[in-house]
Amino acid sequence: MKRFRVRLVVAVWEKPAKFDYVRIVGVRSAVEDAQSFETAWLPHELPATAEYESGASVELHDYFAEENTLLRSLSFDLADPTDLGWLIGGRYKGDVSWDGSARVLTVATDAYTYAVALPDASSGKLEYYPRLVDFLSDTGAVDSPGNEGYWAVKLTAASDGPLPIALGFATSQEGADVAVRRATATARRGDWTILRAMQERSWTRYLQCQVPHPAVFDLVAAPAGCPREGCPEVTPDQVRDTYYKAWIFAAANVLPPMPEVDFPYPQLATGKPSMWAFGAPQASASATWESMLQIQFYGYADPAVAWNAFRGLMSLVDETGALAGEVLPTRAAQTAMVLYHLSGDQNRLRDIYPSLKRHLIWKKDNPRWIHGDHDNPHEKDAGFVVSVLIDMKYARDIADILEIDEDIEFWESQRREYFNEYLAWFWETPDSEPVEYYYTDTGARNRGGTLWITSGLHLDLWNDNSQRQLDGLKRRFTAEFKPQEPFGNFAYPKYSDISYTIYGLLDQGMHDEALQLANVAVRDTTRANMFAEVYFEWEFPEPRGVRPSFFGAGFAMDMVMMNNGYRMDQGWPHLVRFHSGEGGVSNLRLPGRTLNLRVEPESGTVRCGGSLVREIPDCREVAVAVGETVPLPLDCGSAAS
Repeated sequence: MKRFRVRLVVAVWEKPAKFDYVRIVGVRSAVEDAQSFETAWLPHELPATAEYESGASVELHDYFAEENTLLRSLSFDLADPTDLGWLIGGRYKGDVSWDGSARVLTVATDAYTYAVALPDASSGKLEYYPRLVDFLSDTGAVDSPGNEGYWAVKLTAASDGPLPIALGFATSQEGADVAVRRATATARRGDWTILRAMQERSWTRYLQCQVPHPAVFDLVAAPAGCPREGCPEVTPDQVRDTYYKAWIFAAANVLPPMPEVDFPYPQLATGKPSMWAFGAPQASASATWESMLQIQFYGYADPAVAWNAFRGLMSLVDETGALAGEVLPTRAAQTAMVLYHLSGDQNRLRDIYPSLKRHLIWKKDNPRWIHGDHDNPHEKDAGFVVSVLIDMKYARDIADILEIDEDIEFWESQRREYFNEYLAWFWETPDSEPVEYYYTDTGARNRGGTLWITSGLHLDLWNDNSQRQLDGLKRRFTAEFKPQEPFGNFAYPKYSDISYTIYGLLDQGMHDEALQLANVAVRDTTRANMFAEVYFEWEFPEPRGVRPSFFGAGFAMDMVMMNNGYRMDQGWPHLVRFHSGEGGVSNLRLPGRTLNLRVEPESGTVRCGGSLVREIPDCREVAVAVGETVPLPLDCGSAAS
C-alpha cells in the first residue's frame, strides 16, 4: 500500500472552489520512465538530467534563443547503441496543426500562436491523444484532434551532438506564420551552444554592471538559531544568494510593450510565474503595490525601463483619478520621486504629475481594498490611509521640484486635515490602541492586523497633541514583536508594510527593534526559499498569497542594503548606520553616475566615492551615528550642481 497526499488548490483568494469529481488513475506507461530526474536553475537556463534503467541518460537545456523563441537542447548518452527509440510529446490547448514534411506543430489561440519545430531525427508522423492516460499508455490515439489534448512524436536518438526543439511565439496580430518562422529559424541555426553562452553573458553583465553590490551579508541582531526543530540555519552565503536572486527575479519580471492590447509600455509584473493578472486590463500583470515598489528598485538597474513602466501605469489613470484593477495602497508618488532622483529627468516628472495628482486624490477618497465584489464604500483601512499620507508628502516635494507653489500648499493642508481624520477613525479614544478598520456608516471598528497599521510609525505628522495615539501604536507593535518567531510573530508579513514599519521605528528612535525586524525579515525570506506576497507560520515559514511575488524580493534588496549603510526609499541617497559593524554598497547608479559607500565604524562615518560625489571632504566622509539616517548633502552630487 502506498500513501500520498492530494492538494486541491483555490486559485483566487477568498473564492470557493467546488470539485465535483476527482479521479486517481494508475497507468502502466508504454515507454520507459526515467529512474531519476534532476533539475537546476540558472538565470540564463533551466538545465536537467534524466537517467534510465537501461543506463541511458539525457541532458536537457532550456533557454531563450531570443525574446520570442525558446530552445530545448537534448544530448543523449546511450549505453546501448541500438537504444535509439525515444518519444517527445506535450500538452496543447487551441487549434492544432501538423506539417509532417517540415516537422512543425502549430497551436493557435485567439490571443497568440506558438510553433514547435522538431529536429530532423523526429518522425514525420504525429499522434494525438485526448487524455493524459491515453498519452502515457499509448492507447486511444485519434485521427482528428480536439481543441485540447496531447501530442507525441517518435525520435531517433544520436550521440553525436545535441538535438534542438525550438518554440516560436507570435501574437494573433503577427500571425501563425511568424511563430513558425521564429521556431524553424532557431532550430536550423546549429550554433545553439553559442546562443546559450550569449544568454549567460547577458545575465552576467546585468549582475556585474547594473546591480548594487553590498559588502556584507551577515545577519545582525536576529536570532540565528531555529526556534523549531527542522528549520535550517541561515548563512551569509545563503543571504547573498537570496539578494542576487531578488535582482534576477526583478529583471525576469520585465514584460515588453504589448501593442496587441494597445499598451506601448513595458511592465514590471507582480510575479511573472505566478500568473497574477488582476491589474488594469491593458497591464493586467501589474499590481499597483508590488509593481510600483519593483519599479523603484529596478530603476537602479535600468532607469529607462523603470520610468516607462511607471509612465504606462500613470497613463491608465482615468479622469476621476481611478486606476482600474485591484485597488491597493499607494506608492505612486514615492515611485515618482525615486525615479526622478535616479534619472534626474524633470520632464518626465512633470509629464506624469497631473495623473499622479488625480490618482492620489482618488486614493484619499477611497482608502480601502477593492477587488471583485469586495467594495464597501464605508470602510476605512488604516494601511491605505497611511500610504496616502506618506505619498502626499512626496507629492508636496514633487510640487516643490516642479515649482508649482499652489500645490505645495495644497498637499500640505490636505495631509494635515487627513491626519486628523486618521486619528479620529482608528483610535476610539486617544489612549486606545489603534485598529485597522473603521466603518463610517456604523461607527464600528475592527482590530485587524498589527503590521497593517504600524506603517503609521513612519508618518512625520506626530506632535504633542497626538503623542498618546502614537504611544498606543508603539504599544501594539511592542506587545506582539518576538524576533525569535517567524517574521517577528506578526501575521501576514508583507514587504510593503514591514518596510514602512522599519523606517518608522527608526523615525521614532526605536533603533534596536528596527534592526531586529529588518534582519528577521531577511532571515525568514531566505529560510522560505521563495519570494512570496506573504508568509504563514504553518511550515516555518510557509510562502503564501501570490507566489512568486516581488514582496519577498523586496525584503532581500532593501534590508540587505540597509544593513550595509544605504536607504533607497527617499529617492535621493540616504546613509544609515543600522548597526555598529562594517558595511558598504558599491555600484549604486544615480543620474548616470556611480556612488560607492563604505561604513567605517571606528570613525563613525560613511565614506562616499564614485563619480556622483564631489572631491571635497564634507562629501567624501559623512558623519552618521548608529541608528541615524542622514541624507547625502544635495550639493555633494555632481548632478545637482
